[in-house]
Amino acid sequence: MTWAPSKHGTSRLGLTVSRKVGRAHQRNLVKRRLRHWFRHMHHELKTPWDLVVIARPGASELGFADMVDQLSPLVSWLNRKNGAPA
Repeated sequence: MTWAPSKHGTSRLGLTVSRKVGRAHQRNLVKRRLRHWFRHMHHELKTPWDLVVIARPGASELGFADMVDQLSPLVSWLNRKNGAPA
């Protein structure tokens, strides 16, 4: 994952899910889960961020709860940052 302070005033999400992750239906499932996670957590960010999530092979085998467990600490970590780019 990469991140940078948003210049647009709202948090945004970019996704990269390559064919190494799986077949088309598996890649689409990963993207749907990531968008769902972002929709429900972006309001918790104190400052707006542009996030780019790069899905790795094996991401399609994770359940939604496992994905949330891995991504949720990112929100608190970003809230501690001062807006410095990665």
